[in-house]
Amino acid sequence: METADFQYTRLDSRHIRVLQRVSDDQLRTNTPSYRLLPVNLDSHPEFVAVSYVWGEPGLTREINISGKTLKVTNSLYNAVQDVFEALGGLLRLSDSQCREEISIWIDGVCINQESDLEKSEQVALMGEIYRGAFLTITYAGPHGVEARCALKLICDCNKFIQESMLRIVQNGSLEQANFPSPEHESYRALRKLLRLPWSARAWIVQESVMAQRNLLVIGTTLFEWTSLATIVESTRRGLLPAICISSEEEWLDDGYLNPDYVLMQSNLKKDAWTKDGNLSKTLCQLLRRCHSFVSSNPKDKIYAFLSMAKDREELGIKPNYLLSTRDIYIDTTTRILQVEQRLDVLSSVRPEKNDKKINLPSWVPDWSSFDFPRWGANNYLWYRGLLEKGLFRADGGRLPRIHFNADGTELTLRGVIFDQLCLITNPDCRGDHNPKYPNAIEGGSANRELFMSLLASVQTVLECCSEEMKTNTYPNSGGVKEAFWRTLIANVDDFGREADREYERCYDDYAKLQQHMFKKEFGHELALDEVARLRAMRFATTMKLMSIQRSVGLTHKGYIASVPGHAEPGDFICVLFGGKVPFIIRPEARESRYILLGDTYVHGIMKGEAVEGVANELITDVTFV
Repeated sequence: METADFQYTRLDSRHIRVLQRVSDDQLRTNTPSYRLLPVNLDSHPEFVAVSYVWGEPGLTREINISGKTLKVTNSLYNAVQDVFEALGGLLRLSDSQCREEISIWIDGVCINQESDLEKSEQVALMGEIYRGAFLTITYAGPHGVEARCALKLICDCNKFIQESMLRIVQNGSLEQANFPSPEHESYRALRKLLRLPWSARAWIVQESVMAQRNLLVIGTTLFEWTSLATIVESTRRGLLPAICISSEEEWLDDGYLNPDYVLMQSNLKKDAWTKDGNLSKTLCQLLRRCHSFVSSNPKDKIYAFLSMAKDREELGIKPNYLLSTRDIYIDTTTRILQVEQRLDVLSSVRPEKNDKKINLPSWVPDWSSFDFPRWGANNYLWYRGLLEKGLFRADGGRLPRIHFNADGTELTLRGVIFDQLCLITNPDCRGDHNPKYPNAIEGGSANRELFMSLLASVQTVLECCSEEMKTNTYPNSGGVKEAFWRTLIANVDDFGREADREYERCYDDYAKLQQHMFKKEFGHELALDEVARLRAMRFATTMKLMSIQRSVGLTHKGYIASVPGHAEPGDFICVLFGGKVPFIIRPEARESRYILLGDTYVHGIMKGEAVEGVANELITDVTFV
C-alpha cells in the first residue's frame, strides 16, 4: 500500500527539527523509519550535527517519516543510515555520552529544502546549531574495501608519527619502517579518501570550526578527522612517505580535490578563534581564504561563512535565498567596502580570463569559482605580519573615498593612474619541483615558445627592453634581475618574511633547474647538487603560490609587475586610496569608466612610492563598471 508524501509544517522562531530513528517494533515498514521533532535551540537540546556531500541531486531513495514518505538523495539516504549505526555503537561504549534516544540534525531532512524562506531562517542559525551540538559528524561515504585499507594506513601513520616524530621516511625505505610497499593498495585508498568531495565543501569549514568535537565517519567507522590533517602536514614536512598524499601519475588529476583541503580546514579551526574564545576573522578574510571551497549553490559561498565572521553584526547580512546570486554578491561586496573602509575585498577579483560565471560588475568578486589549487589565486594579502610591517602599503596609508551609483553597480574610488603596461611576458611560474617539458624537441615554434618561458629567458628580455627604453628605474646593484625575481615571489620568501638578498641564490638555482629540465629533453645534463635543488624548490614553492597563472609586465616607466593573466599592453596600473596593493585597470567603452582586472605587485611602488608627494591634479576619481 502506498503511503502519503511527508509534508513539513512551519517552524516557530529559533526552532529546528531533529531526526530520531524508529525501531522496527514501533513501526514496521520496508523503508528506514524515523520521526522529526521540533526543538527550541534556547532550551539547549542534545543532538548530533551531521554534514555530508549532497552528491547527485536526484531524489531516488525513500525514507519513512512518521508513516509518510520523504524522497531523498542516495547520499543522504546512506548518510542517515550509517550515522545512526555508527552512533549506536559509539554511545553504547561510552557511559558518559549515553542517551536513551539519539537525535541528529542533518540539513537535507531537517530543513524543508522546497522553502527558500525556511532555508534563509535556518541558515541564519547554522553557527548556533553546530556550536550547540555535543558532537559533529562528517560523513565521508559508505564502507568498502578501499575505505578499510585507508583506515588501516591512517592508524599506522598516526602511530608512526607519535613514536618516530624525528624520523624521515623516503619511499625507498618503507618496509624498514614497517610501512607497506609502495605498490600496496592502501596508499591509493588513502589518497582517494583525502580527495573525496567532503573535504572541499564550503559548509565543512563552518561545521569544523564551530563544532565542539568533530568525527569523520566512513561507513559505520568513526575516527578523529584531524588525524587526516596530521598525515597531510607530516607528509609535507617529510615525516611520512610522499605517496601517502600524492603520486606522479595522479599529479595532473588533482584538480580542486587536493589533499591540502584537509590541512586548510585544520588550520582554519585553529585560526578562527582568539585566545579569549572570540571569533577572529572578518567575512572578507574568510571569503578570501575559503574562495576555493566548493558549493552546489553559489549563494552558500557567502552564507556558509557568515556565522564565523566577527563583523557579521556590523555587516548586517542576513541569509535570503529569495535573492539572486548576483544581488547577493554585489550587496556583500558593497557592505564589506562600507564597513571596512579599505579595498582588500577587491583583491578577490579573479586573475583569470573569462572566469566569472555570473554576470557581475568587474569590481565584484565571483565567489562561485573554486578551481584555485589548479589555476592559482591571489595570495598577496595572506601575510598579516608583513602587512602590519608595511610591506604592502601602496596607498601610503591614505583613506579611501567610496561612492556607488544609484543602482549600486558602479563603484567610484580616488587614486592615481600611475603607469601603463607596454610589454607582457609569460614565464613558466608553475613552480613544479619536477617540471616536465613534453614534446620539446618537436617543432621549432613550440620549442622556441617553451624556451622563451624559462625564467632566465624572460629576465634577458626584460633587461634588453629596459636598456632600450633607457628608463633606469632600478639603478641599484641588483637592477632588473633583482626586481624580476622579487616580483615573481611578491618579495616574500617561503617562510612568509620579506625576502633578503640571499634569496637571490634560490632564484638562480631554480633558473638552473629549469634549464636542466629543458636541456635534458635534448640529451644534455646540467649538474645541480642536492643543496642547490633544495634552494630551487624553496623558490619554486613561493613563486607558485604568488605567480601561477600570472604574467610579468613591463611599464612605460620601466617598472616590472606581476599582472593578471589576461592583462594586455595598454592596460593601466592604478594606485587606489585604501588599497594595500596596486590594481590593473582597463578603459571601458564609455568615457571615464574602467574595468577592474585584478590586483598586481609592482616592484618599487609597494610601500607608497607612487603617491608620495603626488600633485593634487594627478589624483582622480576612478569609476569601475
